[in-house]
Amino acid sequence: MSKSVFIVDDSPTVRKLLSLTLKFRGYNVIGAANGKDAWGILQKDKFDIAVIDIIMPIMDGMELLSKIKDDDRINSIPIIILVAEGDEKSIRKGKELGADSYLVKPFQPDELLAKVESLLKTGEKLYDNR
Repeated sequence: MSKSVFIVDDSPTVRKLLSLTLKFRGYNVIGAANGKDAWGILQKDKFDIAVIDIIMPIMDGMELLSKIKDDDRINSIPIIILVAEGDEKSIRKGKELGADSYLVKPFQPDELLAKVESLLKTGEKLYDNR
């Protein structure tokens, strides 16, 4: 059975790029456009890993990350946060809130796949020493 990836990003273009990249590697992919919609989906469906953008309307990625990590039913899902280039503050805050890794936009598809596959295989956090 293939692994499932949950993508949360308000940009349809980014969601499509992430989805196509992951589907090409055999992953099942579900997407949401904001944290509020994502939270509703997470209450019903289980995922092996989630990729969450930080800057979104309605509920941002940090609030969603915090809610996930506070919920005993889903807090073990590995989380990769998407941050803008140069956004060191979000990288540090994501780490503090329990994200397992981060990806800086713009990113290369191979970088995304490497992080997803490493987290699914080892479960180790992939933060550097920021």
